[in-house]
Amino acid sequence: MILEIKCNIATGFKLEWQHIKKRKKGITATVRIKPHPSQSQTFTTMRDAKAWAQELELKIKNEKKGDYDHILFRNALEEYRDNISISKKGVVRERTRI
Repeated sequence: MILEIKCNIATGFKLEWQHIKKRKKGITATVRIKPHPSQSQTFTTMRDAKAWAQELELKIKNEKKGDYDHILFRNALEEYRDNISISKKGVVRERTRI
């Protein structure tokens, strides 16, 4: 079993990890990076499992660093006002605040 744990030194909480475990039907790789749900997949070789885990971890980390300059706060508020706020109890008050 190979277990790689990366901890936040300041808090000591586990923020992300890869877990590769040998089982009867193959090798299971699990990747967990908060706040994303854990993802796992079974492979026939250890090499494939490690490659998949590293690729997925990199994909999730890059997603976390996503650039959202194309979304303006004003547009987000208008979309919230038009789609979500109308179904709430205090729609009139909320619309005036937005």
